[in-house]
Parts: sequence; structure tokens; C-alpha cells
Amino acid sequence: MDRALVGRLGTFGAAVVVGAAASAIAPSLPIVIAGTALSGVAGGIFANDLGAMDAQLGDPDLRNAHLTRAVGRAIAVVINEVAQDHQGRSRLALDALAQSARQDWPHIIKDILGHQTPTELFEENLAETYFATAAKDFETLRALANWQDWRPVIHALRPRARRGLRQSWRARLGRWRSGGLYPLGTLTPTLVDTLAQELHKQFPKAIREVLKRDFAQGEEAFAGMVFDLLGNLTAGQQQLAQQLTELRQQTASLSQILADQLTRDLQRLEGIVIEESETIRKTVEDEHEKTRAEIIREIRQPQPPSRQNPNPPSNLARYRRTVPKFVGREVALAELSALFADVDQVAIAAALSGMGGLGKTELAWQWAQQEYEAGTFPGGVVWLDMVAGNPAEQLLLFYQTEFQQPVPEELPTLAQRLAYCWQHWPQQGAVLLVLDDVVRERDGATLSLFRPGGQFRVLWTTRERWTGVQDYRLDTLSDEAARQLLSSYLDGTRLEAEPEALGELLRWFDGLPLGLELAARYLALDEFLSIADYLQGLHLTHDSLDVTVEMAYPYGLEAALAFSWARLEDEAARRLALRLGLYGAAAIPLTAEEQQDWREPLRKLVNLNLLEREAADSLRLHPLVRQFLRQRLAVALSTEARAELRREVAGVIVKQGQRIPDSFTMAQAREFAPWIPHLQEVAEELLPWVGDEDVITPCNGIARFYEGQGLYDAAQPWYEQAVVVVKERLGNRHRDTAAALNNLAGLYESQGKYGDAEPLYLEALAIDRESLPANHPDLAISLNNLAELYRVQGKYGDAEPLYLEALAIVRESLPANHPQLAIHLNNLAGLYRAQGKYGDAEPLYLEALEIDRESLPTNHPELANHLNNLAGLYESQGKYGDAEPLYLEALEIDRESLPANHPQLAIHLNNLAGLYYGQEKYAEAEPLLLETASIFYESLGEEHPNTQTVLNNVISFYRTALAAGLPDRRLRQHPLGDLIRSRL
Repeated sequence: MDRALVGRLGTFGAAVVVGAAASAIAPSLPIVIAGTALSGVAGGIFANDLGAMDAQLGDPDLRNAHLTRAVGRAIAVVINEVAQDHQGRSRLALDALAQSARQDWPHIIKDILGHQTPTELFEENLAETYFATAAKDFETLRALANWQDWRPVIHALRPRARRGLRQSWRARLGRWRSGGLYPLGTLTPTLVDTLAQELHKQFPKAIREVLKRDFAQGEEAFAGMVFDLLGNLTAGQQQLAQQLTELRQQTASLSQILADQLTRDLQRLEGIVIEESETIRKTVEDEHEKTRAEIIREIRQPQPPSRQNPNPPSNLARYRRTVPKFVGREVALAELSALFADVDQVAIAAALSGMGGLGKTELAWQWAQQEYEAGTFPGGVVWLDMVAGNPAEQLLLFYQTEFQQPVPEELPTLAQRLAYCWQHWPQQGAVLLVLDDVVRERDGATLSLFRPGGQFRVLWTTRERWTGVQDYRLDTLSDEAARQLLSSYLDGTRLEAEPEALGELLRWFDGLPLGLELAARYLALDEFLSIADYLQGLHLTHDSLDVTVEMAYPYGLEAALAFSWARLEDEAARRLALRLGLYGAAAIPLTAEEQQDWREPLRKLVNLNLLEREAADSLRLHPLVRQFLRQRLAVALSTEARAELRREVAGVIVKQGQRIPDSFTMAQAREFAPWIPHLQEVAEELLPWVGDEDVITPCNGIARFYEGQGLYDAAQPWYEQAVVVVKERLGNRHRDTAAALNNLAGLYESQGKYGDAEPLYLEALAIDRESLPANHPDLAISLNNLAELYRVQGKYGDAEPLYLEALAIVRESLPANHPQLAIHLNNLAGLYRAQGKYGDAEPLYLEALEIDRESLPTNHPELANHLNNLAGLYESQGKYGDAEPLYLEALEIDRESLPANHPQLAIHLNNLAGLYYGQEKYAEAEPLLLETASIFYESLGEEHPNTQTVLNNVISFYRTALAAGLPDRRLRQHPLGDLIRSRL
């Protein structure tokens, strides 16, 4: 108790009773009771003071059973205190007894105890029994004569408690599993005696606490007790006056002297009473105004939490997770907190959604625990396990056990009982409800019961997508976060020892927390198993990917995916999922027609998070979902149906590969890029279901994609594989075999591998001469390719007849404006230019350009190439004014349509720089030459012939330009500056 408060009340005199300063029931709420038996005047003053309090606390009805009910609540307080030391069914039995005392005490003393009720517990005896006690004697005060007198009280509580259990528990939770008994059977004689002894010791303090709380809350039991107390004081005063009168009357029979002496003594006693009454009146009047308001204010001020409930109620501990270190979700935790940032103003329902195994439940639990510890939800946190199928019963059980509050039995439906809980939630402040693993088919009809609004905030975890709630999409872990998760189970040195295997493990699971955790736990149990060896046998049904007993998650990896698959009942959606599972491990592009035809099954797949929309025209499957679907394909469809589905998918992808030309713009490259992983999948997995006429396309299309961007090293293995595939499928003399040989030889030529290219060109030409008509355009291509190889090697005599034969074939077999004709014209012109036959070369270049401008887009790389060649011819003739605009136009096309490191761009830069160099325009030539050198050095390597030619050009340029006074500032700052300067 506040020392100042005790000091003020001490002025009432020795008979003032002050509640214990360290009550065992609730030390944070001291109780103060004041009274006197000496003066009716003083009693009247105190009664008037109570009247003033009534004006603040409400007018009490002093003639009802509120004080009797307070006795029941005090008994319940003691029983609840005893229950804190028990668990399980004993705890439930004690809770039931406390509830019976709290609710039914007036009925119990009337209908059950009757005349056996201890008189000390009757309303009219409370004040005299428990409040007419000096403070120094209070600690030794006991409720009844002996503790055994409490036994019948406890037994009287049991019938009401048992009935409450039957009605409130049996209907909702079923019979108790252990022997079918109700928990009141656990009230052993020993436990009853323990409880009786505690009631004997603690009840006086408990009743004072109950009445103090009643007073602070403006209820009527305290006022009734004070009324009884003042009535007793008044009766005592009246009894004293009556005794004085009787003594006066009896003096006639005594001697006059004794009578006079007695009269004087009585008058002196009455004077003392009056004098002390006046003293008390004055004391009360002096202290009245300043104490009354302060007493009320101090009693009503907010109290710290009691020992019984130090924190808001929560059942999170029951669902505690088993992850040793929660990593990689810092952003998600912050974003969830931001989503609920307006917790004091609005009610929010949010859904944490994503595929199985993403860690939605883990994140929800970690976030709820974090916010609970931070005090964000002072009204409590309730976790409801939707898989258990009884969320309403779980909530009602939480309400009754955590708050020890009953739900009215007369409410017949679950909806009404839940509504009662929402409306009568005992704890103030925001409340968080977590609904874990919500399923539309199972839970959709009851979800409306769990959106109460007001102080309640709701968070779901779900594999589906919903409307009407704020959807927070959970993504997979980043590689860095995945490494952190693995390192929480495995020693860091073990991970660092196998960097390549670790990278493959991360790719295999693609950031799926469930898979990573299962793999880490498995590896942790076998220190001699390397990651590389583990990966060799890894598949979706591997033993390591089954759930372990240490984990709270109920599913292994395959089972988690199968759970989502089982919810997909639509056959069209299932077939589409199996179809998409045959695509490569990348985003899957959708045509406008496919988006329209598959709209409904796609919606169902996305809703179950079996796939994800990357963009409006593309989808993505998680690698493990893709693997799961491929396993399902083996059991879901017959052999014939599986083959047909594979043919369909391969046909769609091959059709896209056929669209990739030999040369293309950057815009076209971006258009083709999404199909490359799927062409790769066909080349590696689906070739048996590709027809002979298209078997060259997957490998060839991939290689053309890379070669067209100057990525020769990336293109080479695919051209080489195309030769192998075609020869195995079609034989050594097929025309597609010749095409594959031509393509590989052309790549070798671009790489400067002339010795490797020539035999391939010759083999291809022999096949074409044998298998094709003499005037076939493909034969002309083989002739042209071999002629180009001879030209670049300076074998002009071997090249010219091949060029002329090829040109004759295409003039005969192709339209006059065909782009392929322009190529043949350009190549023959290049040969004549190399021989110095400028007069023969110019008309061929001009004819080729005319065809290009008519048949190709204005930004086509082939047009730029032919412009460059004609400019080179004019430069060779000294016609610099005619050459420069052609060079500039070619460069403008290249920069628009080609990658910044494309070799063709570098060649054209070099040629324009050569034009400026020849005119001694060194400042204009320098940046062009340096850019050329960088492109060749990075894209072709230092040893490529074109790279060496350019480096020699740059060195020659600087020797002349620096001697002519060009500053070397740009050269010194360039990445290749040191290399070039070392050769000057």
C-alpha cells in the first residue's frame, strides 16, 4: 500500500481497520476499510461520505444479494489460486469449481448447503466477522472455526460444476478419453483437503479484494457491506444508550450515595462518548474533502498485471516451431508488420499465400510471436489450426480456459457463441487471430464467423488465392537466405568445401524452405556424406525429403505437393498442368490464343499456387512442382496419351525455333529468348517425339540464337550436337545432314578455325550435289559458303567459280528481289573488290542494296552489312565523300538492332575509323578504334584473327596519330591501354 494513503487513514483512531499491505491474493490492489463503534455521529458522517461516493459510483441497491455473490467470487479467487499449481484434468476440475462458485453461490447456499452454510459466510455477518478486526490481528484471521468446515462448501460446489461441464464441454469436445470420466473425478480427498485449508487461510483476504474491486468499479456489494457495518455500529450505539437508561432506573433500589456515584460515572461516560464523537466529527470533516477524492482516484488508477496473468493470453507456445534459426524472411516480417500498421484504427484480414513448403506457417508463427512480445496485441493472440477441422470449438476453449469466463449455455448455435466471445472479449486492446492453412472447400462456409472486426485482426495462411482479403504473396528464399538456412544445420566449412555441389543443391530446391530444411537435416545426420554424392541420388521421393519427427510440419516434400494436387479436381486443369510440366525449367510464354483457351484451368492452377504468373503472357513452375508433375504424368495417363501429349508440346516449341533466322535485331532476340530454355528441353528430353523433318530445329535454333548475337562459344556445342542428332536419325547423306555440316563449318570460319571448317563445307557440298537438283537454292548456299572460306584465305582462284555457280543457281530458282540473291551478289562483289576489280564489283553491290531496301526492314543487320561493303569499295577508290554516309547509315542500323558487343558492329566501327584515319582525322577515328578493339577482345578473344587485325590497326593508328600530336589521354584511360602501349 502507498505509505501516504496509510498515514491519512490512520487519523481515524485505533479502531480503524486497514487492509494488509501485502495481500497474497492480489498485492497490487490494497483495500482500505474505515469505521468506528464509538459514535453514531461519526457513523453518520461516514455514511454521508459514502453518499457522496454514490454520486460518483452510482446509487446502490443495498437490499439484494450482491454481497452474497461477492462471497462466491472470493471463493473462486482462492480456488483459481490453487489451480495455478495443477495441470491437466485436475486443473480443469478446479476451474470448474471456481466457475460454479463465481456463478451459482446464491443458489448453492439456498438449494444445497441450506442450514449447513457456515454463519460466517452469510451476508449480514460479513462486516462483523471480517472487518471489525484490528490491523495487527489481521494476518492471523481465519474464515471459519476450523478448516474442516470448508469441506461441505467444496462438496456443495460439485453438482453445479459437473452440470456445467456436461453442458459446456461434453457437447463440444466429446467425452474425456481417459475412461470416459469427467474431470471432477480427479478431486481426490487429498486435493479437497488442500483446497479447504487454502480457503481457510485465504478467504478473508480474498473477500476484501473482491469488495475493493467492487468499490473501484462502482458496483453494489461494497456499499451493502458498509451499510451492514454502519447498521451494526448504530445498533451498538443504541444498545449503549438503552443500558444507561436501565441503569438509571435501577438506582432507586440502591443507596442514594451509590446511586449518585453511579449516575456521575454514567454521565462522565456519556460525556466521554459525546466528546470523542465531536473529535471524530471534526477529524472527518477536516479530512473529508481531501481524502475522499484521493482514495477513489488511487483505488481506480490502472493497476500493474497480477501474478495470475502477467501477459496477454496466447496459445502460440502450443504451436512452437522447430527451426533452429529463422532466416531469410526479414523483409517479409517487416512487410507483414506494415500491413497491420493501422492496428489501432482498422480491422484487417490478410492472407499469407503460396505453394506448399514455402514456410507460410513458419512465417506466420514467427511474426505473431514477434508482435506478441512487442506488445502489438495486448488483447491476446489466438492460433487456430484449421486442419483440425474445429476452429470454433478451439476458440471457445481458448476463451473459457484463458479468461476463465463462461459462455452462456442458452446460446444454441456455434455462431451465437462465437459472437458472444467477440462481443465480450475480456482483454482490452487489439487481438490477433491466426487461421493456419485455410482451404476454400473445407473452410469457406465458416470463415465469415472469424471476421469479427472491431479490435480483432485476422491473418490466414493458405495455398489458395482469395478475394476480399489483402493477399501477401510469399516467394521462395534468395540464394543467400538459402545458404543461411543450410548453415543453421550444417557446419560452414562443410558447405565451403563443395561450392559447385552447393550451387547445384540451391538450384535443385530453388529456394523452397521445406526442401532445404529436409536436405540439411538429412546431411547433418551423416557427416561422411558429401553434398555431391547426395545430389547423385536425389529425387522427389528420396528418403531425405520425407518429414522428420522433429519437424512441426506434417508433410514431406512430395506429400506437400500431393496435398495441393489432390485439391485440383478439374480434369482440364490437371491435363494442362501435366502439359506445362513438360516445358523447360523457365518461364513459359503463352500466345494470345493459349491465354484465351486455357483461361479457366489456368485460373484454378494459379489459385492453388501450383504455378505462378510471371507476366500477362508467361507462367512459371517451381522446379520441384515441375518434377512432381512429371512423376504424376507416368500414373495419370496411358502410354499412348503420354506420347501424344509429348508430341503436342514438342511441336509447339519446335515451331517457335523455326522462327529464329540467321541474323536478327535485338528486338527479335528479346522475342526469341524466352523459348530458348524450352528448345533446350526438347533437344535433351523430347527429341524422340519430334518428327524427322524437324529433328534439326531444336539444336539449330538455339545455336542460331547465340551465333546471331556473336556468342560463338555458346553456339558451338549446339551446332555440333545438331550434326550428331541428324546423322543418327537421318543418316550421313541426308540434306539436313548437309545443312548441319554447313552451319557448324560457318561457325568455325567465324572463329578463325579455317582448317576445321573446310572439310565440313566439302562434305556438305558433296551431300547436296548428290541429294538435290542441280538448280536448288540450298546447293547454291553450300557453294557460296565454301567460296567465302576460300576468299577470306586469299584463295581467289578457288573461290570465283563457286561464287559464279551459286549466283547462276539463285538467279534461275529465286525471285529477282529475294534477299538470298542479294547475299550472293554481295559476296561475289566482295571477291572482285579484293582482286581490285572495282568496276565489276560496284554494279553487284548496287544491285544487292536495291534488293535489300525493297525486301528487308530498314533496320535489318544484313542491310547494314551491304551498306558497309559498298562504302568500303568507295573508300578503296578514294571516294571518301560517297563512303562516309554509307558507313554512318550502317552504324546507325547496327546500334539499333545488334547487341553492344556484336562483332558486326565492331567491323563497321573499324571500317569507319579506317576512313577517318586515311583522311588524318585522328580525333574522330580514335574512339571508334578503341570501341572496336574492346568488342573483339571481349567477344572473340585475343587470339581471334579479327581481334589481331583490329589490334594491329589500333597500334598502327597510334604510332601515326601520336607522332602527329594526338594526346594519349584517352588511350591511358582505356582498359586495353597498357596492352596497346606495350606494342607501340
